[in-house]
Amino acid sequence: MGQLQEPSGECVELASRHRIGRDPWSDHVVDDVAVSGAHAMVLWDGAGWAVRDLGSRNGTRVDGALIAVGAPVALERDATLQVGPERFVLVDDRPPRPMIVGPAGTVLLEAAVTVPASEVYIVPGGDGQWWLDDGSGQRPLDDRLVFEAGGQRWTAYLEGTLLPTREDRMPGEARWLRFRVSRDEEHVDLWVHGAGEGFEIPSRAHHYTVVTLARQLLADRAAGISEPDAGWMSTQSLCRLLRLQRGAVYTHLYRARKQLIAAGFPGVAERLVEHRTEATQLRLGVSRVEVDDA
Repeated sequence: MGQLQEPSGECVELASRHRIGRDPWSDHVVDDVAVSGAHAMVLWDGAGWAVRDLGSRNGTRVDGALIAVGAPVALERDATLQVGPERFVLVDDRPPRPMIVGPAGTVLLEAAVTVPASEVYIVPGGDGQWWLDDGSGQRPLDDRLVFEAGGQRWTAYLEGTLLPTREDRMPGEARWLRFRVSRDEEHVDLWVHGAGEGFEIPSRAHHYTVVTLARQLLADRAAGISEPDAGWMSTQSLCRLLRLQRGAVYTHLYRARKQLIAAGFPGVAERLVEHRTEATQLRLGVSRVEVDDA
């Protein structure tokens, strides 16, 4: 998580393209007449950080040396970046992380979160996609999207934060899921099958949320509902059935994905849950599934 430390000691989380300047629309505003409106840009190039002067009147310096306009210059850990009279230090040179930034500060996106002072959720989906859920529907959270929540304006920073794709531990045929639910519904065992093998995923409480979606999919198919419309549940119905708050449901689904990735099945994790953007609806994204009830 790239961070610049200000002279005050406060650290600023860096976006993958982090503009510094006097312009109030800058990612980091330096309110000083010696600083140009669009002064400099700190960039993540996939391997490290760099800084580029944007044609500022008074120039940009790295470790005291004036850099040329327009040409990116590597910014190493502990390097000093000078923009006008302000000096910043790159105290963390790790890649940028997905986040939203608003009046209440920076919120890192690591799991389902509530936007501060609002009823709006940010929800993780497959393929690194994040979703904005205001209770009336879901829409993709895109990089640099500006949205309102709780009467305040927030900006999403997502570009350059995706992890590299990892291969599933079982090559070949498509994976499918099998659940076994105990008679008292207290325990749900899960296996991932494929390529003639089956791998057990350690039982966790969040499996019950996933198997609830699996049951809905199977029930709709048995009722003759066509595949495009089978399995969809409103978040409200799912919460009521599970007796959980909306945030807890999203946390369960995030944990299920994280567990599958840790077990070596990122492909399964990415398609575990599908979203309908025109309504707050979810369904199991893995098409082949079995549920064994004790």
